[in-house]
Amino acid sequence: MKSKVLGLLLLAAFFIYGEEYLVKYKTNGLRKISKETELTGYFKVNADSSDLANDPNVKCFQKNVQYKINLWPNDKYIITQYGWLQNLNMVDGLWPYVNSTALVRVGVVDTGIDWQHQDLSTNCLRMYGSDTLFYDAYKLNGFDLHFHGTHCAGIIGAIGNNSKGISGVMWKVPLVPIRVLDAQGSGMTSDIIAGLEYGYRHGIKLFNCSWGSDRNDVALEWWIMNHPDVLMVCAAGNSSLNMDQQQQYPAAYPFENVISVGAIVGINTPASYSNYGKMTVDLFAPGTDIISTVPNHNGAKNLTRDEGMSELDKPYYAFCSGTSMATPFVTGACAAILAKNPTMLPFQVKRYLLDKCTKKQSTLKDMCVSEGTLDFTNFNTSSITEIVEKKEETSQTKVWPTVVNPSFNVKTTVNGSTKVTVFDVKGCEVFRDEICGSGEITKSYVLNKASGIYFVKINKFIKRIVLIK
Repeated sequence: MKSKVLGLLLLAAFFIYGEEYLVKYKTNGLRKISKETELTGYFKVNADSSDLANDPNVKCFQKNVQYKINLWPNDKYIITQYGWLQNLNMVDGLWPYVNSTALVRVGVVDTGIDWQHQDLSTNCLRMYGSDTLFYDAYKLNGFDLHFHGTHCAGIIGAIGNNSKGISGVMWKVPLVPIRVLDAQGSGMTSDIIAGLEYGYRHGIKLFNCSWGSDRNDVALEWWIMNHPDVLMVCAAGNSSLNMDQQQQYPAAYPFENVISVGAIVGINTPASYSNYGKMTVDLFAPGTDIISTVPNHNGAKNLTRDEGMSELDKPYYAFCSGTSMATPFVTGACAAILAKNPTMLPFQVKRYLLDKCTKKQSTLKDMCVSEGTLDFTNFNTSSITEIVEKKEETSQTKVWPTVVNPSFNVKTTVNGSTKVTVFDVKGCEVFRDEICGSGEITKSYVLNKASGIYFVKINKFIKRIVLIK
């Protein structure tokens, strides 16, 4: 019975009290009566309640109450998602504001997607006639022969409010299968870069990357650095490691267009398997026992199912755990931010996410940059203009983003020595230097090279600059 109730689309009102009062006066002769007043009999007044209570001309008054919809989708098994729906404040914080079709294409860089799945088909661009988009490194059709990519896709964008299965973070969002991992869940640098490049050339600027390696992949690193208009949302990894000391890539790359995601259990407990890092992991999100879509084939047969589901539905949904599951929650959040603010650049989306869509948790102190978990409470109440217009530095090191002549400045806080290295777009070192001293130091350099894009690396922090002679 409870499942049926939660499965309905409810428009439930709740109270938020403000400072404004509705007042009825004993006589309205001295006040201007508007059409609104004629209908309600009340005047809207900003006043102190004690003043109104002591005013002999006031007949009665009450606070002006704000109402807001409380939107529950009617998906058949929404009750199985109840925990993270509440923890992330999806129902009140996100869905009332972003539940129409998002024009933000999301590239799911993974094992493919079951684009025929009942909860994914109309969101998956693999099924769109002339707009069919997919990449398959194995020369097939983008279909998931594992299950991992389909599970991630469902968390991002399982179709919401369709009376079937579950709901994704975004109910309607174009999902693009970029199959770079094989049926065993592994893939090579060359295929990953080719898939990313395919997506980029087809207008995809947001990629979900629920995979990683402990090896620093220079080719992938340089592709990400050369595409600062692309946002990469990456899994921190499942090795219980401090990534400040032992990196997992691409999550550990210190770029403004990379978001690194760890996993929690329940409301705010870091999962025992999740990597963490005060400087290298940005935030945590639900990642344990997450139900989502899976393909109905042998690759997914050993996954845990929901015994409350019908026998017809059970093969198409399963529980999984890992930072791979936490990552698509954040990707969905980025898609929501871009749906409301399509001109935002990756660094602006990242700042908005960490500043406004993250809730600090004492359990995550010193475990990630934000010290918090994904939360949509303030999704629609924050100033977008402030985020767009003001850029927050992600390090104590600052480098001017554009160089209009051969000289540029590096401003950094030094404690002993700081290494400065400049690379060209091919990854070749142009020059290096070492700044010695203590405190905040600014040093000027002259780059006597051809006009173009270069990268300044100060210790582990990397910044893209443009040289125009």
